[in-house]
Amino acid sequence: MLALSGCFGGGSEGGGSDGGDFADDGCTHIVVATSSEKVNMLDALAKGFKDSPEMKALDTCATVRPINVSSGDATRFLSASDEVWPSENREMWPTLWSPASTVWTERVAAAGSPALVGEPESFTRTPVVFGMPAAMAKALGYPQSPISITDLEQLCSDPNGWGSVGKDVWGSFKISKTNPNTSTTGLSAILMQSYEASGKTADLTADDVAAAADFSRVFEECVIHYGDTTGKVLTTLYDETQNGAGGSGYVSAVAVEETSLLNYNQGNPDSHTVQPGETLTPPKEKLVAIYPEGGSMWSDNPITVLGAEWVTPVQAEAGAAFAAFLQTSAAQQILPQFGFRPLDDSVALGELFTEEYGVDPAGTAVTLPRPGVDVVSAAIDQWTQIRKPSS
Repeated sequence: MLALSGCFGGGSEGGGSDGGDFADDGCTHIVVATSSEKVNMLDALAKGFKDSPEMKALDTCATVRPINVSSGDATRFLSASDEVWPSENREMWPTLWSPASTVWTERVAAAGSPALVGEPESFTRTPVVFGMPAAMAKALGYPQSPISITDLEQLCSDPNGWGSVGKDVWGSFKISKTNPNTSTTGLSAILMQSYEASGKTADLTADDVAAAADFSRVFEECVIHYGDTTGKVLTTLYDETQNGAGGSGYVSAVAVEETSLLNYNQGNPDSHTVQPGETLTPPKEKLVAIYPEGGSMWSDNPITVLGAEWVTPVQAEAGAAFAAFLQTSAAQQILPQFGFRPLDDSVALGELFTEEYGVDPAGTAVTLPRPGVDVVSAAIDQWTQIRKPSS
């Protein structure tokens, strides 16, 4: 059996739904393996599913529970075997998988298991942005002037750092990112660097990635820490902001999904399940979302019924019903409450998507398409060569 590697748990590595067995409710039990930032939202969607026409059409009721498994870890597990899942509790083996991006389902399919990942379909989306302490963003002209990844790269390469824009007190320009082997945000960030260096907004190739090596190497030199998840990165930033030297003293920019930035600014840096009666304390200095001038990649959050041997026909049918429910108007209206953008353009974004919480409701002006599997592999391989080994 594969090693578990600590991918299940509380806090930033999980949510309130992944501990213990299901209650004996007489229903078909469905587990959704999902990236951490979606656990809270899928909890709410699972409750909404209970009263939906999609569930009522089933012969047997279904109970859905999300558990957190990072997108990269799930890809590694599924690429290795369709016969076992790295948990001794078979009841918690997933029927559904919802990574942050279709990049991961494509990697499993390319590894020789296309039937295992079925037919993934996106149900929500969130762009990858650079979260910057508000004072630093304003020093670069935010929000009046667009900021590009090249602007950040030049601050990285300038020996004067922030002094080059008259802010010597902030020292060097420092970036925090996640590991692209396990994190969608980290993977999207290195692809966005290659897009920027190539000058392209589509049709990125492996040759483009290779040509971007020097540009990306400079960018990586500014990285102070590679976290496994954005939850860990943002929790460290939050602690520094509340109790340390302040966010501006710790880091200049963090590559994150917009939804994670929204959670951070509400005082939930690890996107944990907020318990009844729990009070969140917003950070002393909020982050603002920088949507790079050259474009952003989007985490398209697919969901798919796994074609694994452990998934029964009844579970597969119930899983498909839940996936269908996620496309309905009732489900789409739940998404903005958790900082995710609905696919249904008729659904209002609501009060979170405002300047108060550091985001622009219009989002990114340029969408960078997901490149092919070979390009993604080339970018990850390149990162292993140019990353800062001490981070």
